Amino acid sequence: MANVSLVSLVPRRFEDGAWSGVPRFDWELRRVFPDILSLNTSWKNRLYLQKLAYQAPETIVITGSETSLLVPERLRTIVVHHGCAQTHFDRDPRWRSRKNRKICLAQERMYLKKNRFFVAPSRWTAEQFSCHYRVEQPPVIPSWVESIDGVLRRGRPVILGDWRTWNKGNGELIDKLRKKLHEYEFCHLDCSYETRKEAYRRAHCYLCLSLSEGASYAMADAEAARLPVVTTDVGSYLEYGDSVVISWKERGILNW
Repeated sequence: MANVSLVSLVPRRFEDGAWSGVPRFDWELRRVFPDILSLNTSWKNRLYLQKLAYQAPETIVITGSETSLLVPERLRTIVVHHGCAQTHFDRDPRWRSRKNRKICLAQERMYLKKNRFFVAPSRWTAEQFSCHYRVEQPPVIPSWVESIDGVLRRGRPVILGDWRTWNKGNGELIDKLRKKLHEYEFCHLDCSYETRKEAYRRAHCYLCLSLSEGASYAMADAEAARLPVVTTDVGSYLEYGDSVVISWKERGILNW
């Protein structure tokens, strides 16, 4: 068995076709730790973790909340709170399925495991886990992203945002904003990791309408591009002190 000292475990990686925040975290982690072993949660990799637990118990695993249940207790595990499922479940009626309820229960069970060290990418996320599960707030380690240089902002003002689900603002809300603020172009963030910089360079403002977030990489990139940010009070809004913040309860009110 190869000498493995650090493992990143995520459900799916960029190589597997995933593109949301958790695989992005794995990707950025690999940039910081070039020797880290990146694994998805296939059954073969779960068996591999079982082998590591006995043959290389000094291994440290970095993974998300519910996926930490897949890691043997013999392995020290850093559990990153990418997002509090219970908060999402409570605020988003369209997310209240049996499957997602199981995610909430899994995040509750993770605190029963030994050899677990919890961290959060934003203070708000840390507070949500502490509130729901009555545990001590974990340390906060904000996500790092590289700066985005070379501004191309000209012409009709562009408001950029990730509104791909109802939780994030998809649907009638964006349509109403387009009609009310017709002088602005509302541009949904639809790009790859490699092409995202061009989207941010064209934008004049970033708009986050989420009901719940862990620590949005999309908003982190907006900060890295020095864009003004308007956001609901979720995710990393406490870390970005110069943002315009609105209550998540008022995102449907068009007078803000």
